[in-house]
Amino acid sequence: MKDKDKILFGKIEDEYKMIPFDKINKITQYTDEKDYDKSNIDSLKEKIKKYGFDKAFPLTVDRSTEKGFFNVVSGNHRFVALEELVKEGILKKDYPVPVILKGFENYQERLIYQVGENQRRIPLPTDEGKAYRQLFDSGMKIEDIAEKFGQRKNTIETRLYLTFLAPDLFKLIGKDIPVTIASAIGKSSLVNGKPDYNLQIDLFKWYQDNKNQYGEPHHIESRARELGSVSFDFFNDNSSLTDSQKIGLAEVGSEEEAKRIIDRFKKTFDSIQKSYQKLFGKSIAELSPTLIKKLSGAFAYTNDNYLEKLNIILQDLKQVKALIEDRIKDLKSKTEIPIVFSPSLEKKIENLDSNLCELKLEKPKEPEKNSSFQFVSEDISKKEKKTKSDNLQSKMFDMKSEKYVDKNFKPKYKYDLISYSIENLITSIKNCLLQNGLDEKAKEFINSSYQINNLIQLEILWKKYIVFPNNEYNKLLKDKNKAYIESNQRGLFV
Repeated sequence: MKDKDKILFGKIEDEYKMIPFDKINKITQYTDEKDYDKSNIDSLKEKIKKYGFDKAFPLTVDRSTEKGFFNVVSGNHRFVALEELVKEGILKKDYPVPVILKGFENYQERLIYQVGENQRRIPLPTDEGKAYRQLFDSGMKIEDIAEKFGQRKNTIETRLYLTFLAPDLFKLIGKDIPVTIASAIGKSSLVNGKPDYNLQIDLFKWYQDNKNQYGEPHHIESRARELGSVSFDFFNDNSSLTDSQKIGLAEVGSEEEAKRIIDRFKKTFDSIQKSYQKLFGKSIAELSPTLIKKLSGAFAYTNDNYLEKLNIILQDLKQVKALIEDRIKDLKSKTEIPIVFSPSLEKKIENLDSNLCELKLEKPKEPEKNSSFQFVSEDISKKEKKTKSDNLQSKMFDMKSEKYVDKNFKPKYKYDLISYSIENLITSIKNCLLQNGLDEKAKEFINSSYQINNLIQLEILWKKYIVFPNNEYNKLLKDKNKAYIESNQRGLFV
């Protein structure tokens, strides 16, 4: 029976009463027992031994589905103090405990009450994250969670991103990883809504090596983009964004980074504008002939070259404006191409044929000649593969026109051309799976590939079937990452 199933919901009550200790159960909480304050528990034990349990501070309990029993809702430190005294034989099992008996409509309401009670002490960010995640998973919106606890929306999001970290990294929060950095790692490592634990380890290692110089959350997000991650805000709906906005967001990497850049630009621009308004007035229309006369006279008298400097600044700003406008036009034109992909994807695709099968640990075996299922296209022979590979080297596939074009054409931006067509990539992945004897995986892959119409979708599917094609490789990678974390906890670096 799950702990949630031990709670009797639906009966609303609020009653002070005395209950024997052996009728009170402690079920799984969102807080971690290892994080309990041991010194506080020891202090409570001494007070209880001297004066008895203070009736002014009762436990909060609710009814258990087990008739006659109750569950602790809040007051876990006091309960543990009682529990230890009973085990030590200092208190009897049926020691009378003052409690407030409460009832809740559902688990969500119960959890909100618990978090509210625990905020009277200084809660751990990890505990808050786990509680907020349970509420979020139960259907509550971020805005509603923030309103319930009187928190800012981005504070809730920061805590929520902690819950996406690999368990071994989660343990280091507040010790080897500051909360803001841990949250940035959690946010930046999401791929299609799921955490990429291997990317998290890479980011953690990079942070450890570079934290003195690059120790801010936005540095983590920038590094994640370099490693091939494009981070959208998981807790916000991006469906309302236009295609050009989505492509622009992919250029920057995250909404937070985009807002940070624009805020910095606005501050700089506002500062410049205020400076020249002090001298010239709010607008050119207000520029008085008297002021022009005086400025001209001053420049003529001092024989200074400030007009030249002004001209250089204006030319620079004009050039920056033109570059930004051209890039925006280019980004908007990309909305006709059904693809936004990570910076490293193009390189991955270029190396696909040569590196695809190297991730298998055991020696690849030849696929059975009489396969038990049919593919979209038949297996190609080595000769045909070479011919097709040569053909791909000599041509490039234009996603916009769906035609092969001359290889000497050099695209201005990475979105313009892709060096492999989706169809050929699917064939390569299928054959790699077959060469490794993974017939069932190949069948699953082909069945899943029918709906693919852009490279982002293919990359997600490719990672699922190819990057870690067996449990043996996953285990090796997991052990390696775990070894790194454990060595780092001891102050070692591998």
